[in-house]
Amino acid sequence: MEKQHKRARKLRIGGYVSTRSIYCEEDVRLMADAGMNAVFVPWESREQRDNLLRWCAKYGIEVILFERYFHRIGPDPAEPAEDYRERMAEFTDGLADVPNYLGSALFDEPHATMFPQCEKLTRAFKEHLPDHIALTNLLPNYGTPNQLAGYPEWILTDEQREAWNREHMASMTYREHLEQFVAAVPTEVLSADIYPFYWVDGKKITLPGYMQGLSDLSEVAREHGLELCIVLQCLNNVPGYVRSVETAALRFQLYCAMAFGATWFFYWTYEAGYGVPEADGYLDHDGNPTPLYYRAQPVNREAVALSEVLCRYRNLGTFAVNEPLVPRDTMKDAKYTAAKLSYLEFAPQYGGLPAVKAVESASPLLVGCFAERDGSGSAMIVVNAEDLETEKPASVRFSLTGDMAVTAYPYGLPTTLIPDENGFYHLELESGNGVLVTLTPAGG
Repeated sequence: MEKQHKRARKLRIGGYVSTRSIYCEEDVRLMADAGMNAVFVPWESREQRDNLLRWCAKYGIEVILFERYFHRIGPDPAEPAEDYRERMAEFTDGLADVPNYLGSALFDEPHATMFPQCEKLTRAFKEHLPDHIALTNLLPNYGTPNQLAGYPEWILTDEQREAWNREHMASMTYREHLEQFVAAVPTEVLSADIYPFYWVDGKKITLPGYMQGLSDLSEVAREHGLELCIVLQCLNNVPGYVRSVETAALRFQLYCAMAFGATWFFYWTYEAGYGVPEADGYLDHDGNPTPLYYRAQPVNREAVALSEVLCRYRNLGTFAVNEPLVPRDTMKDAKYTAAKLSYLEFAPQYGGLPAVKAVESASPLLVGCFAERDGSGSAMIVVNAEDLETEKPASVRFSLTGDMAVTAYPYGLPTTLIPDENGFYHLELESGNGVLVTLTPAGG
């Protein structure tokens, strides 16, 4: 059963934006022109916060405030700082009636031992702003079992942590990590970052177990009636580690997340990379738009264009087509649970829509299945799941079990599909691309 929220149901797409990128209204206009309708941003003074909210409201941008203070961890990871209640009252003052304020991010990538602290901070936030979001962003599924479970409170340094890792390995799975969080922390949005594109031994790979991580998040969010937020990779050019994110990679991440039911998408990161001179984001180190800014612009606008249609449907589950065609890459010495999977392998997989007889292709596909919230229609998101390095397009055909009106939304634009003489509907997907297809029963 889905939880009901006062905020509008929509697709929200934006990025993490630090205070060094927001000095004036023109900076916010630049974000809006990139196609963003939401941002995730820290603040340092009441005046700066209020200016930011006012400028963002003018350009139709909703705001999650990132509370730096609450990211501190004390000697006991289960306990927040002693003055957290007073500071929470201070930070939330004046926000209750700000229309474009969505909520605040209180924690990033906590271990399970920190969940009690997350719970206390969330409840303190809700005492002041019960109708707003207290967001905790979780680790990805490529966190090791020790990272997911956490460490004894006496471990305070990297050296102690490395020594512990050599002698101990927790048994916690990613699904258990997510379930423990949801059981401990009252939340409306399940959020995690999963960055799929890497260099390994001079080879570009897509993260093994990528879809399994999305699947675990999707299953838990759906079972608990939560919205799903996926933090997307756009940090570019970290030598020997993170590979460049081209337009196909942006679309691939977006449509894969949508196929698993996500409706919130935040890129890490809007600006140039922290402490990495060669890395950039939407902006370079001088605050100027990079090629990535212009690559992301149409992709973001595409998501916003799909929002009204897609949000009429709820996610039922996801399945893969031709999963064995995707080879298993490896990440050296990887210790996370899904490291031996291909990027397309995941379980469980949904059995498919009753309205769809078959989805066929010579290429690997990801197919998200949806049911209309207030009607008898259904929908699919079909993603070309070929390895992006091959740059292969995918030809897809599907058939239905009955007479229906079929509309596809390539690049966010509606197109009526007509079956061929054998009753098949056809889609052509470029490398990394996906498409929303709605199925409305005749007379519906």
